Amino acid sequence: MRINGFVVVFGLFILSNPVFGQRFGAKAVIGWNMSQVTGDQMAGFDKFGFMGGLQGTAEIIPKLDLNVEFLYSVRGSRPGIFNSTVDPDINLTLRYLELPVYISYNDWYDEENDFYKAYAFAGFSYGRLISSSVYDNFNDGEGDLETLEQYFNVNDFSLVLGFGFRLSRRIGIQFRFTRSMNLLLDPDKHGINTYPLRPYFLTFRGEFIF
Repeated sequence: MRINGFVVVFGLFILSNPVFGQRFGAKAVIGWNMSQVTGDQMAGFDKFGFMGGLQGTAEIIPKLDLNVEFLYSVRGSRPGIFNSTVDPDINLTLRYLELPVYISYNDWYDEENDFYKAYAFAGFSYGRLISSSVYDNFNDGEGDLETLEQYFNVNDFSLVLGFGFRLSRRIGIQFRFTRSMNLLLDPDKHGINTYPLRPYFLTFRGEFIF
């Protein structure tokens, strides 16, 4: 899927309001990812990266919404903030365009202001790797991530789980966990003697509801 494919899918969702439900909403979102990559010999959600974009929401039935987002998201891995002299000297930055699609369940209705204060959600996300930056001063030879960058999978399919709160009619916050279902680097596929790489990350973000 090319970049313009993301825009087309998001636009079709917005125009499909009469099909999906009677209530439609949109949000602008901005926040931070805290990420890591299994297989890079480091632990901890130490890589901080910007995320931001737009979200469209359509009511399926009362309390149940379908959500589609168009996001720019930075993730990866780096030495631990408090263990920088112990962890391997590796810094991995991955920049994605993401298209999450998920179902949310709303609760805690505010009758006075006519909105639900809390929600939980689950779904999936497709991400397209648009660029990457790799610094590896730890591995040599076949395991050097700078050399292996050419084999990174540009397509990412992830599981998304989380919850959110609306602080007012216009302002909300959200927490989510995203885990890739496929590998960023699959050594078996390319015949490489190294560890497989799989990203996952936590996100905290603010939301402005239109």
